[in-house]
Parts: sequence; C-alpha cells; structure tokens
Amino acid sequence: MAEVDLKKAFNNEEMIMRMAEIFRMMGDVTRIKILLLLFDKEYSVREISNLLNLKISGISHQLRLLRSMRLVRYRRRGRNVYYTLHDEHVRALVKLACEHVSKCEALI
Repeated sequence: MAEVDLKKAFNNEEMIMRMAEIFRMMGDVTRIKILLLLFDKEYSVREISNLLNLKISGISHQLRLLRSMRLVRYRRRGRNVYYTLHDEHVRALVKLACEHVSKCEALI
C-alpha cells in the first residue's frame, strides 16, 4: 500500500470527515457481519439475508450504505446482484479490527 502523509491528512478536514464516516459505517453489528461474510467470498443479497436471518429489504439497505462508502462493490448476473468487499484496503481494515479484538481479548 502507498504511504500516506498523516500530517497532511491531519490538516485536511474533508479527509478527516470521510475517515470518520467510514468508521461510523463500520460501527454497526449487522454491517460488520456483512463485511466478515464478504471477506473471502462473494454473496448474493438473498444469500446474505439467509445467512444473517434478516429480511432482504434490511440487508439491501445496509449494503446500499456500505456501497456508498465504497466498502463493498457489486456485480449483476441476470436478476441476481452479488456483493464482495470493495478492495484490499477494506479487507485490511476488517482483518486488523478482528486481530486487534482477538489480541485484546487474549490479554483479559
């Protein structure tokens, strides 16, 4: 991954707001579950709905929010829409959060 100038980021209010929005998006249990499901595999909306035991409309809403922040992307195949993580940056965020929680729990 390319290096980011953190001092420039500190002074870029728009970037800070967008970063905060990403963390806010990831601050929901259902959305985290969706991101974990999509970590290694692509799923349709119906499959995600079945796996999480939630209504398709609710899953579609959550996916729309995640898509708006470029945390997930989709492709159409006929009548079905399949979702996956947007890119390696999102994969890294999810993995680091999981590793951090696991490490912290091991210390308790």
